[in-house]
Formats: sequence, structure tokens, C-alpha cells
Amino acid sequence: MIRRILSWAEKSFQRLFWSSVLVFLSKLPDANTNPSAYRSILVLRPDRLGDFVLSLQAMRNLETQTGPDCQLTIVAGKRNAPFAKFFFPKARVKVFHNHLLGRLFLWVDLLAGCYDAVVDFHSYPFSTSSALMAVASRSPRRVGFWDEAWAKELSRQVFNWGVSPKAEKVHESAKSLALAARVFPGTKLEKRSFKPPSAPAPIETEVSGFYKEMGVQGKDLVVGLHPTLGKKDNRWEPDRYVELAGLLGKKKVKLVVVHGLGEERELEDFKRSSRNIQGLVYLPSSDLLTILEAAKRFSLLVCGDSGIMHACALVTRVFAIFGPSDPSRWGPLPVHRNRVFRGRDHRCDSVKPYEIARAVSLAVRPGTD
Repeated sequence: MIRRILSWAEKSFQRLFWSSVLVFLSKLPDANTNPSAYRSILVLRPDRLGDFVLSLQAMRNLETQTGPDCQLTIVAGKRNAPFAKFFFPKARVKVFHNHLLGRLFLWVDLLAGCYDAVVDFHSYPFSTSSALMAVASRSPRRVGFWDEAWAKELSRQVFNWGVSPKAEKVHESAKSLALAARVFPGTKLEKRSFKPPSAPAPIETEVSGFYKEMGVQGKDLVVGLHPTLGKKDNRWEPDRYVELAGLLGKKKVKLVVVHGLGEERELEDFKRSSRNIQGLVYLPSSDLLTILEAAKRFSLLVCGDSGIMHACALVTRVFAIFGPSDPSRWGPLPVHRNRVFRGRDHRCDSVKPYEIARAVSLAVRPGTD
């Protein structure tokens, strides 16, 4: 009984809240500005690293389509904000904090701004948090995906220049490109990939010193491993990586272990379980730009479906082990000759270490793919 009352109260509050928001929406100007006259575009991508990477192509298209006088503003999560600034040094980057006070400050900040268009890359499926940011921008042209569930009518009012939802199996990068194309109707956006900017000089020096210390020569084969992914559904278990490292260590391949922010405990566990494996070297930093710089020297990276996978796919080849997530939707960007490994039961651990070891050996052998 109490649950029913709480559910009714929550839905009633939600209806009342959005009713007041829709009154605000009705007072916004119509989207009659010619795209060539845009002076400010707001981009919303406040979620995970992998999602951010898969929208990079679309964001770069938005940046190149606008004139030099147009200001690009990006809302990114706290961890992704430095990454956003790295790729878009001329953009204003606003940080989305996942707590109430932080959200309130951001909404007030957006209300104080002036934007000709807003693109909500976080709108599929409908997200209340990013939808409110789109409304707070007071932009006359609000782009996002329309919802077909509970927010069907609401999403069409929030995103007055919305896009019908794409099929589930459409790649996330293609979905982002569809939204960017809505900002500039009739313009064919480029789908090509792009190289990341050069890393800051201190990071280049740090990574160069790391490789020098581990004795990597010009012709040495370097394979990266990411065994510390915390999300269990997407994780190839660490013991699989230990077995793989043992197999690759016999083939004169230098192995570099990378770990992401917040994966320090998993890293220590892996070090203990792999203490008998010779030749493993650990990149000391979890800084994303440091990992990217180190990955430029990899022949390839063996990893699971993660933000590090998506980021490193920009600079090197990845051999990605997938579980329940669909590679047709979440696979790495095809910048390099990537490979996806997935068991028939869609469980990561159904992929065997000897399969990966054999594929790595063939891939790094001169004259083979």
C-alpha cells in the first residue's frame, strides 16, 4: 500500500513539474534562425567516456560546419571534461556534476547563456537530466531523439527539432551524426575519423621515459592489456588475462598493462595473481591522455567493452572481447583494423585465452593481418 502511495506521489510530482516546464517552453522563440547565422551551439554529452568518444565525430562536424565566430559549448561529465578540452581546445567546457547542487548550478549557468541551437546526444532513451539542460538553454532549436515510451509527447515538445528514434542495432556514432545533421538540414556530414591532437609536452616526455625505462626498441612488438575493468558484465576475468600474458610472453611480445581511473584495487589484485608472469610492465598512470599517448606505441590493445577501449581505438588497433553489449551498436570506431571477439552465449569468459593469443600472434607477425 505504501509503495502504491509513493509511486502515485512520484508520478503526480513528475506531471506537475513537467507541466510547469512546458509553460516555460511555450514562451521560447521559434527556430527561424538560418544555421549560417549561428553564433553559439550547445552540446550535451554528460555521460560515460565511451558514449562521449562515440559522439566525437558528430561534435567535430558541428565545429567545422559553423563559422569562426560561432562558439561551441560542451557539457561533459567531471571525468570527461579534460578529454573534451583536449579535443576541442576552443570550446567552452561546462562540467556536469551528478548531485543535486551541481545540477542546479549548471542549470542556472545555462539559463544565463544564449544559444542558437542545442544538441542533446544523451537523449536516447529520453533523459530527464539532459532534457532539462536543453530547456534551460532557452535555445530556439533543440535537437534530440524523440521518445516512444512514457515521454512520447513530452520529448516532441522539448526537442522541437527532434529526430525519430533509430533502430537498436544502429551504431551509436551514427545516431550522433543523425542529430548533428538535424542542426544543419541538407548538409551531408563527414563520417571519416580524425586523429587526436598531440599530447601536452609533459605527457609525451613521461611516456617516452616510461618506454625507455622498460627497454622498448623501435622494432619491438608492444601489446597493451586492460584487465582491470570494474563492470563485471563487460569484463573478461583477470585470470583469462593472466593466462593470455603467459602465452604471449613466450612469443617475445612486450606487454603493457593499463588501468582506468578508480580501478586501483583491481590493478593490485591483478598484480598479485600475475606475479609469476615474466615481462609484464604496468603503466603507472590512469590519466586518460597518458594512456592514449602510450597506446600510440601499441601494436594492439586487448580489452573489454569500456571507455578505455573506445578512446584507445582512436590511436591503435583494439581486440575487444564483448559480452552482453551488442558490438553492432557499441563496437569501437573503425579507425584501425579492430576485431571483436564474442561467445555464442554472449558471455565474455566464453572467449578462450588461446583464441586471443593466436589472433594476436597472427596480427603482429610481419606481412599478416
